[in-house]
Amino acid sequence: MDAILVPGGFGDRASKARSRPSVSARENRIPYLGICLGMQLAIIEYARNVLALKGANSTEFDRATNHPVIALITEWQDLARGQQVRDEKSEMGGTMRLGAQEARLVPGSLVHALYGKESDLRTAPASLRVQ
Repeated sequence: MDAILVPGGFGDRASKARSRPSVSARENRIPYLGICLGMQLAIIEYARNVLALKGANSTEFDRATNHPVIALITEWQDLARGQQVRDEKSEMGGTMRLGAQEARLVPGSLVHALYGKESDLRTAPASLRVQ
């Protein structure tokens, strides 16, 4: 195959069904695009198998994980950039902080070469910001 695409989904059952492709992509150097849950699973897999963080997980699936590499948006409040108003009773989805997080790209990496700089911090349009 030329690449692997893992789409989004919700819940522990979806995470188990979609976790194997990220291992295969990493081990066989196959381009991988994870959308939403698909990217979260790739991060969890990398943390467990490359960084050796035993039991690394998302707090959505394991609240007591010793290595929370993915956390629910209600678990990280940021006074400097505005607090989130969602809580555990809020419906799933719509929890992204679009454009509000800085991405730091490693010099010499393919993504750095394609993007052309080390970081960018853009602000999402007001209509898309979580208030």
